[in-house]
Amino acid sequence: MYSIGRGLDKKSVINVYDWKSNAFTKLKTYPIEGKGLCHINISDDRQQLAVVNYTTGNSELFNINKAGLLVSRGQFTNTGSSITPRQRSAHLHFSGWDKQSRYLYLTDLGTDEIIVFDSLKSDFTPVHRIELTPGDGPRHLAFHPAKKLVFSLNELSNSISIFKILQNGALLHVSKTNIMPAKVGEQQNLASAIRISEDGRHVYVAVRGENAIYGYQLMAETRLQLINKVSSSGLHPRDFNFSKSQKQLLVANQYSNNVVIIKRDLASGKLFTTQSQLQIDAPSYVSYFN
Repeated sequence: MYSIGRGLDKKSVINVYDWKSNAFTKLKTYPIEGKGLCHINISDDRQQLAVVNYTTGNSELFNINKAGLLVSRGQFTNTGSSITPRQRSAHLHFSGWDKQSRYLYLTDLGTDEIIVFDSLKSDFTPVHRIELTPGDGPRHLAFHPAKKLVFSLNELSNSISIFKILQNGALLHVSKTNIMPAKVGEQQNLASAIRISEDGRHVYVAVRGENAIYGYQLMAETRLQLINKVSSSGLHPRDFNFSKSQKQLLVANQYSNNVVIIKRDLASGKLFTTQSQLQIDAPSYVSYFN
């Protein structure tokens, strides 16, 4: 298991754990340069790991050896800005690979970019830069389980951009779906998380401020059609994920300190609220659960 956090000196670290005798044993801690460590991810083939820093806009790429330990492949620091007050400098927010575990994609909320790297190359330098609409603020990506498609959840414009993944790892823009206005009256709305169903038919997003979960159906690979939206039954839904059966969503409401179950109809993708919830302090991430 790999986790990000801060050490006793308050500096960013990656901790590596081994599961033995029904307990996690820490194997090693790796210091990470930069500030605002916010995301960690592993390629599907379990050969590489990447982390990104929001505040300083830098990333580090690692190889994973047979013992599960990390070997640094290099560091990358982005620069630039865009049009909103939150975009005065680079703010990397996500790292993730395509389904072939070759191309690594980083989102930069500060520069309105998706930055692409080739994992087969020895140096950690971009091979493509995909520019989004100024003010979009790309936050997270979701990769279609079967098709060469990637969905960018744009936090600042509350929108979803669909791209085709080309053979060389570059992205071709297909369509854009507006979720809701970024501000309604005095209420600030910020998209936070995106997930795609196992069958690739339905896309779900969370929006903080409005505190809602939206469900969409993918239509002919080119656009999203709204199915319905439901309340997150809490404040500030930071993340959510599917159950093993795909019949439920588990939603983490960070500010109301609760994790809520939302039911999902497999055929239609429609969502239904429930009364099932768990009190937990400031939940902000949900991984696979059974």
